[in-house]
Formats: sequence, C-alpha cells, structure tokens
Amino acid sequence: MRKRIIVLILVVIFAFTVCVGASASVKGQYIYPSLSFSGTTAICGAEVRGGNSNDQISVTMRLWHNGLVYKTWEGSGTYRVTLNETAAAVSGETYMLSVNVKINGVTKPLEAVTKVCP
Repeated sequence: MRKRIIVLILVVIFAFTVCVGASASVKGQYIYPSLSFSGTTAICGAEVRGGNSNDQISVTMRLWHNGLVYKTWEGSGTYRVTLNETAAAVSGETYMLSVNVKINGVTKPLEAVTKVCP
C-alpha cells in the first residue's frame, strides 16, 4: 500500500511538472520557439508575449550545433517581441534552438526545440 501511495505521488508530481514545463504561459504570457529548415538554411524564430501591455521583455535566442552555440540573436521590447533569423546548416546534422526570456526582469523557464536538418 505504501508503495502505491509513493508511486501515485510521483505520478502527480511528474504530471504537474510536465504541464508547467510544456507551457511557459502565465496570465497571457507565452514563449514560442520555432526551428525549421529550407534546404540547408535553418529558419529560427521566437515569439514572446507578456501578460500586460507594459511588460518589458528581453529575449536571447541561440542556435546550438554539436553542443556549441553556433549563432546568437537578441531582442527586446514592450509587451511582444518577435525574432526571425536564418543561419547556414548542414544536412543530416542536429540543431537546437533555445530561447531565454526575461519579463520585467524575471527569468522565465528556458524553452527549446531540437530538429535535424533534412
């Protein structure tokens, strides 16, 4: 019986962690990284929105390749920040796009997406 309770508690904690991590959304705030490829060009994007029209946002978007930062882009603004950038890529290689965000000086959880260049 004790093992069942512990397993149930762990399942609830895991489910809560997955739900919170899957959505960087708080009161209308959201962080969406996007990574796609056009041939051997990586198309990198991030859309960040604050919950209020006066929220100050700073964004650092990094493209990773072979465990190293390949490219870095930054942007900032009020309420909504959108970054759209491109970089050369190698077919068959794996790339990760990470997005670090601060809203009103508060660091938000890292959002990232990983894909293989076709």
